[in-house]
Amino acid sequence: MVRSATMVIIVSALLLFPVISQAGTKAGNFELSPFAGFYDLHKADRFGGGVRFGYDLTNTWGLEAAYEWAGSAEDLYHADILYNLMPFRELDPFIFAGAGLAHLRTGPYNTALGEIGVGFKYAISDTVGFRVDVRDMQEKYNDVLTTAGLTFTFEEKKQAKTEYVPPPPYRAERDHR
Repeated sequence: MVRSATMVIIVSALLLFPVISQAGTKAGNFELSPFAGFYDLHKADRFGGGVRFGYDLTNTWGLEAAYEWAGSAEDLYHADILYNLMPFRELDPFIFAGAGLAHLRTGPYNTALGEIGVGFKYAISDTVGFRVDVRDMQEKYNDVLTTAGLTFTFEEKKQAKTEYVPPPPYRAERDHR
């Protein structure tokens, strides 16, 4: 099961790389990213998934909040700060760190978590991308999480700037005709 799912992720990644695109990380963009992956939790492999919501503060810095379902073992809630190493490129590697809460169902109990990781985003189009990341998560145990998924980008609507245009000057000779 683990090998066939790993092969699906690898083949999908290889098929998506040759696609031409024009997107990149831009300040003010919002991202929605559903994902799935493998969780090495407490020395047991589990399949899981989740969703991330992100916002690009600048062209290099971003914030994201995520919910992850790690099989029958845990629910993870965390916030991360990302640093994009090559914004404005189709292939944008990034590093990140974050903190959050892990709800362990085996207890059941809650515990704080911290994480660091690396990953990349590959822009398929201006609004759709492919994302892979690997993270080292520390809660009660030290765990490794590997996820892949799609990223949907929404551009922040900016208000159009309106310039003040003064009215034409008053001309008395027009009024006396």
